[in-house]
Amino acid sequence: MTNVTKLTDFNFLMWSRQVHAILDGHGLAGYVDGSIVAPQPTITTDGTTTVNREFTKWKRQDKLIYGALLGAISVNVQPILSTVDTSAAAWEKLVDTYAKPSRTHILQLRQQIKHWKKGSMSISEYVRGFTTRFDRWRYSVLPTLSKTRLTLFLRVSRMNLGRCRTRLQVVSELHRSRSFTRS
Repeated sequence: MTNVTKLTDFNFLMWSRQVHAILDGHGLAGYVDGSIVAPQPTITTDGTTTVNREFTKWKRQDKLIYGALLGAISVNVQPILSTVDTSAAAWEKLVDTYAKPSRTHILQLRQQIKHWKKGSMSISEYVRGFTTRFDRWRYSVLPTLSKTRLTLFLRVSRMNLGRCRTRLQVVSELHRSRSFTRS
């Protein structure tokens, strides 16, 4: 997972989507979501106990995924996983830590959205910053609500609808024209 942006305290939503997509693409997402469970470590046949080769194979793959997860996490986040030893347990711990935030965290995000001001930022920076905060809040508490997103954007920005539409159209046009000139 060398092309994965490292997990920090602030990017779990996109990081988890990226990592899960890579694992899913390789047919390995079941190791982190728990749908591929560990086979029994040993097999007993006719009173003789032997090592289960399927368990050995599962364990090897799980350790490779666990190591890749550790490598895709910033050093300051890694201690969170010090008590887990499988990729599924690591994933669950990260989800519990970052995708199920406390009520206090949710209130902080709401406050950030409420007080987000454009100031000297470009409209692109302003919209990107708002979108990031809104997505974190939404991922924490709500399903997708695009109408709510627009309503919050308008309330936070204190722009009237006409000015907002005009600015968003300008940003959209700029992005479209840049993408055509780059190709």
